[in-house]
Amino acid sequence: MVSDKNKKVKLIIEINCLNEEENLHIVFNKLPKKLKGIDIIETLVIDDGSTDNTVAVAKKLGANHVYRNHGNKGVPFTLNYGLYIANRLGADILINMDADDQHDPVDIPKLISPILNKKADIVHGQRPVSDVKHTTGVKKLLQGLGAWMVSVVAGRKIDDASSGYRALSMEAIARIQLLSEYAAPLEYLIQAENKGLNLELVEITPNEAVRPSRLIKSIKKYVVRSAGVIIDNLLVYKSLSVLLKLGGLFFVSGVGLTFIRLYLVNVNNVGSQDHLTLLISSISSMVIGAQVILFAFMARLSRANRRLAEEQLYRTNANNWGIDRVE
Repeated sequence: MVSDKNKKVKLIIEINCLNEEENLHIVFNKLPKKLKGIDIIETLVIDDGSTDNTVAVAKKLGANHVYRNHGNKGVPFTLNYGLYIANRLGADILINMDADDQHDPVDIPKLISPILNKKADIVHGQRPVSDVKHTTGVKKLLQGLGAWMVSVVAGRKIDDASSGYRALSMEAIARIQLLSEYAAPLEYLIQAENKGLNLELVEITPNEAVRPSRLIKSIKKYVVRSAGVIIDNLLVYKSLSVLLKLGGLFFVSGVGLTFIRLYLVNVNNVGSQDHLTLLISSISSMVIGAQVILFAFMARLSRANRRLAEEQLYRTNANNWGIDRVE
């Protein structure tokens, strides 16, 4: 957390909204007033360009901080904005939750406990997807597939990658910067493992949402865009490994085709002119492999520059908002 032993621990509960005037009171009425280990609890409502009275309702309900995007910017933009605001407000812990009542505030102590005990920087609330009755079989299948793909990129087993219920420490607030325009929960998990942040997974019990999901309007679109986010992050954080393996596969294939051709020509006494296609394929494969391997080394240099930029951003945030890892 911070070095000042007398500093009061502040928890900010961020609720992102889009036309939630009819539902916001349901969530607010369930929010905790006191929590063990927390001295200050504040609510942050970020309105993502609502066309109803969400902002007025949030103020009437007593939200401590209300901000509004200029137009509908989407979930990742709003979450990045929330990270910035949480830093400015001096949050020690930030909770992300939706305004559709699917996230039960009863689970907040589970989410903040690993951070208070300095065991985690990000705590991800996992739903028992297979047991959730109000989720269709198709969505469960897609969530399972997405969780598997994220597990591969993140480097650890994750059962529910699409949950938006999470807690972030001051360290995570300063380091995380979402890059994609879709499927933010997936990117949180991937960035956590690739930015040296300790990730803890806890089981939560979801409520049935008071409205249909706005994230999964089309199953086909959700699959395509989520896969795009995963591939994008795979290239950003694992580009060296991916490109080396891909380039090596092409190059070794080319070498293999060359040996096959030499065997056919010298052992079976087949004329070399009869295997021009094989010759062209082997040379092309080796050239492509060498080029991809070259791209891998270029990606390595790019990754080094990116890490330097991320560290500079973190140190700027740490300096501006008084983050100190020394106890």
